[in-house]
Amino acid sequence: MAKKILLVDDVKFFVELEKTFLKRTDCEILTAYDGTEALELIRSEKPNLVLMDLYMPKLNGDECCRKVKDDPETRDIPIIMVTMAGKEEERKKSELAGCDDYITKPINRMELLERVKHHLDIPIRKYPRAPIDIEASYNINNKQYSGRIIEISEGGLFFESESLHSKGTSIELSFKIPESSDILIKAEGKVARAMDASEAGTKKVRQGMGIKFSYMTAEAKKVIANYIKMGNYMV
Repeated sequence: MAKKILLVDDVKFFVELEKTFLKRTDCEILTAYDGTEALELIRSEKPNLVLMDLYMPKLNGDECCRKVKDDPETRDIPIIMVTMAGKEEERKKSELAGCDDYITKPINRMELLERVKHHLDIPIRKYPRAPIDIEASYNINNKQYSGRIIEISEGGLFFESESLHSKGTSIELSFKIPESSDILIKAEGKVARAMDASEAGTKKVRQGMGIKFSYMTAEAKKVIANYIKMGNYMV
């Protein structure tokens, strides 16, 4: 079961920014926009982690945090308070309320992910992904197969294919990125996971394989990195 993270801030921009950063965690994301709403959600949903702004309408973050920590039912839920950089009084206020950690605005993505990883002990994808839809081929033991790449990152890709191969199978790939059609990317990798749509139950899963790159040229890496930087993030 996916762990739950509650994001609390009265400014929607910061909530959406944090949601984008946290998509790499594969956690269920809950949101609240004031301290009272946050307290109700904490009591009803029992999230595994709360990321909460200090100053909010109805109930400030430190007051909400204090109520959470005073309740035996919720006191063990970790709370990361969000304060303004350089505001020592805000940090002290958060600590007195009993928060487990704090982070400052503007929020740094990598710092946030490290804090979340520390408190939840969960794996976090190293590379941001980008959606893509291109034909590609791959070779295993001199036998060629074809399919479509539907996600790509600097660390690997997801290959939609009727043929599935076991985890750890070595694979050679050939494909072209649309914006760099003159460059044929050849890469080596290994199957990291195989997804069989018929075994997915009610979940909408596309059949194929997650491939982790083991080797590609510096030029190929640059082409993929440039494609992702264009803004097609799935994060």
